[in-house]
Amino acid sequence: MKQLLHIFIGVILFGLSACQRETTYPLAMQQAESLMNTRPDSALHLLQGMADSVSTFPEETQMYYHLLSIQAKDKQYITHTSDSLINRIVSFYEEYNDNDRLMMAYFYQGSTYRDMNDAPRALKAFHQAIDAGKETENLTLLGQTYGQMGTLFSYQKLYDEALEAKQKALQFYIQQKDSTRYPYLNRDIARIYNAKNNNDSALHYYKKALELAVNMNLKRQSNSIASELGCLYYNIGKNDIAKSILHNVVLINSNMTNALLYLGKIYHQNRQLDSARYCLEKVLVGKNIRDQRSAYQHLSQLSEMEGSRDKASFYWRKYQILQDSIEYITKTEEMGKYHLLYRFQRSEKEINKLQIEKQKIQTQLYGFIIIVILVLSACVILIVCYVKEKNIVKQQKLRHALLENQLEIQNHTQISKKEISIKKFRDTPIFKKLNDGKTFQSPYTNQDWKELQSEIELYFPSFIERLYMLYPNIKEHEFHVCLLLKAGVRIKDIAIITESTSTSITHLRSRLYTKMTGKNGTAKNLDNLLSDL
Repeated sequence: MKQLLHIFIGVILFGLSACQRETTYPLAMQQAESLMNTRPDSALHLLQGMADSVSTFPEETQMYYHLLSIQAKDKQYITHTSDSLINRIVSFYEEYNDNDRLMMAYFYQGSTYRDMNDAPRALKAFHQAIDAGKETENLTLLGQTYGQMGTLFSYQKLYDEALEAKQKALQFYIQQKDSTRYPYLNRDIARIYNAKNNNDSALHYYKKALELAVNMNLKRQSNSIASELGCLYYNIGKNDIAKSILHNVVLINSNMTNALLYLGKIYHQNRQLDSARYCLEKVLVGKNIRDQRSAYQHLSQLSEMEGSRDKASFYWRKYQILQDSIEYITKTEEMGKYHLLYRFQRSEKEINKLQIEKQKIQTQLYGFIIIVILVLSACVILIVCYVKEKNIVKQQKLRHALLENQLEIQNHTQISKKEISIKKFRDTPIFKKLNDGKTFQSPYTNQDWKELQSEIELYFPSFIERLYMLYPNIKEHEFHVCLLLKAGVRIKDIAIITESTSTSITHLRSRLYTKMTGKNGTAKNLDNLLSDL
């Protein structure tokens, strides 16, 4: 009895100590935390200055240090590429009994999966952040979480879910009186209504977002919102209003490509051909290949109106090449994500339903056991085992179905018309030579490069042209690496042929992907892009 009393007292004391647990962080961490919202670059600099001494800190201090570092990078739009560290942080705070930190960890876990294009796991992490945040007063982070969920849903074309999430985010910011975020959320809501073809609501929220941005003296944001508003007016047929707004936008920022594009469209419709050509040609100087695609289309039509068929044909060919390139880059990825998210949500709901049913059955069984435990204990155990086994089988079937769906998506993305060309190319002497692994005793000669280029042009007719469309200023060394990657040469052999190292080739591939697409990516992303060209 005395021993049980000691144990009971010990548990109470441990619980009290856990409740009173408070960690004092190093001064640099405290300073970084205070600068996080206003100067995330300075916060990250302070944290990086502590990197060598982090391992000497207590575990909780180490985990919070890493969480702050991830937060600072996220606020500077540095792309997250790995989930290993954030998953360690989440596991720690799940055991540490700190809901504020746990909510924050779940949020940045979701942000990490967002950057890794893993919509299902990102959505799950954001939901967990909201659940953890119910016991906190961090309304700002709740607003951010719902805002990120809304963006994720919108990207997946789940517009009703996106709208609901964005409106919830706005309500949390209103409760927190965080007016700095009002323009952006109203703009996001306007975009969703625009995607839903609800023009009246889209106009309302764009006007509200613009008014808020102007009142807050957010000049760059005001101009960007005004540009989107002008484009919307054009799409609903109010060209005079659109022209006035877009003209003012371009006066402030002459490189606003979407504004220039729509101004060009308006001038084109009004047969102001010189003005139209001026605006559309400025779009071509920008980096947005989707705007460039539309500009080429209108320039082709404009040249046709002027009677210049050669120019019209030239611009139309450029339009078609960009159209094909954009489809290669985005179509499969977007559709795959959409279907994956849909199936994930459906399966999760079914699994949760089974879990609820299981809990109900277990509760009933436990009550029955209390009443007749001495008489029917053996029967109860058999029933519980049966129910558990039945539900496990159901869950396994659901997960198996989900896996099959994922594999089906992957299989569909892998099937293309290029397989015939690839097969033929692999039968050529030059392919066998490149993959022999014994022929790279000396660097490639000009004649070798010409021979390789000729074979690539023969079996992949549009590859080189599309490559130059994506990256007109490609250097000779970069071009040679792309030819070798298209030919299926191993990285270590590419390094030998080009007198480089495997590491430098890997870095070059990731840089090339960024130059071609305007997005951060990995070396593997470039390989996939070149494979699709």
